[in-house]
Amino acid sequence: MGIALAALPGLAQAQQEFPTKPIRLVVAYTPGSQPDTLARMIGHKMSESWGQPVVVENRPGAGSALGAAQVAKAAPDGYTLLLAPAAFVTNAALQPNLPYDPIKDFAGITQLGFPAAVLIVAPALDVKSVKDLIALAQAKPARLSLVPRAQAVQPI
Repeated sequence: MGIALAALPGLAQAQQEFPTKPIRLVVAYTPGSQPDTLARMIGHKMSESWGQPVVVENRPGAGSALGAAQVAKAAPDGYTLLLAPAAFVTNAALQPNLPYDPIKDFAGITQLGFPAAVLIVAPALDVKSVKDLIALAQAKPARLSLVPRAQAVQPI
């Protein structure tokens, strides 16, 4: 009985509250981007709630694979998180030699939003629907360009 009582303080110490040190939130995009802004907003609230700093770290490159690879190599202790963009899912199909396994190396925590895509055409095309756009593309393929001229900014 004395041995069991002597072990109790060690057991109590092993069950510390999470987190006990700063959290690292890796964003696989550049500072100022939409994912970065979202991470900073969420990180601020997490820090207030947990009483520990949440440090946003930007690791852009390779379609978000560089940031994801860095998180995959981190200790699996919950102190390094990845704000994973939609590209995280498509990278597994498009890049066969990723330095991580998106299924085995990561555990999802939550979904922060729902990505949306918008198709916009110039008013001069006089296109009112996707059906009209397809018909125009088939009738005059040289008139349309599939190369985007500017990337739209998505609201948070």
